[in-house]
Amino acid sequence: FGEDERIWMSLVEDLATFKYKTLHSLSWRKELTISSCLFILVREDKPCPTSVWDWFVGTITSSNIPVQILAFYGICKLLMLGKMTVEEDTRKKLLHDDFLTCFVDVIVENRRVALSQEEGGGKVKWSFGVAELMGLAKLKKKSGWYHQNRSLRESGHFSFASARASFIMTRSLGFEYVEKVVLLLEKMMFGNQGTKEYEADIMASAEIVGGILRAVPEFEETDKANFDTLSTIIEEKLMPMVVRCNNRVSL
Repeated sequence: FGEDERIWMSLVEDLATFKYKTLHSLSWRKELTISSCLFILVREDKPCPTSVWDWFVGTITSSNIPVQILAFYGICKLLMLGKMTVEEDTRKKLLHDDFLTCFVDVIVENRRVALSQEEGGGKVKWSFGVAELMGLAKLKKKSGWYHQNRSLRESGHFSFASARASFIMTRSLGFEYVEKVVLLLEKMMFGNQGTKEYEADIMASAEIVGGILRAVPEFEETDKANFDTLSTIIEEKLMPMVVRCNNRVSL
């Protein structure tokens, strides 16, 4: 490394391990600030320390929604910069039940907020500076991900950002991600009908499934074994579950 690289690496490492160097746990505001800094600092042309992965994997379990959201997009950015490849230790952490539950919870919470806004609840009012920090967590847009129908894009009934996050996870973790998420989706799809929570769960499920289905064809030429396993899971578990859920909601 040159001098610039050493300074960059030192800064990133210090930020990502700051929590473990203090005697007391950090406030959520400090966690949010560190997360936003790390999100900006990680780059495609520089190796990402394991400590950054650990930071985002750890903070997605926060009880604070803004901190969770930044961790959610931080993980997605790291996966994208890594060309959808993950080291084995990190892979195990991303496939852990607690992490996946939190990952899905962020998508559900985003949907609940969107529903509240549609019903006249207005935009969520975060305290000073929070919205600005959250606004830094943006993934580069890819035109292929945004439906040509403008009214659908702007309706708020489907989050392409959430679907893309599920796509990134599927491309990075393959059938192991899908197998575990199917179990979470089953709980969401067959919850208590007639509640706002259930409505949000169904919409979030559609976004997650949309991302999975979008990712599967990309395995066909690059990873035939993963493609075959994913196709079996979708045919035997996921789609029958979607059909049963649709029939249930239509009744």
